[in-house]
Amino acid sequence: MDNYESYLPCRVLVRFGVVPLGEITALDIDAWVKESTEAGYAAATMASWVKLLSMILSDAVDQR
Repeated sequence: MDNYESYLPCRVLVRFGVVPLGEITALDIDAWVKESTEAGYAAATMASWVKLLSMILSDAVDQR
């Protein structure tokens, strides 16, 4: 939980915070992963960031 709390403002919101949820595409996420990997972040770290974003998007769909 602590990791998610730090990932949200420092990683997820920095990249997607101003983008309406319905406008985030798989290509956007792939580009984010690629850029972050090229910046030196580990695959496991990126997987955690993507998992958090996925949970957020899934909750948004559930809530309509």
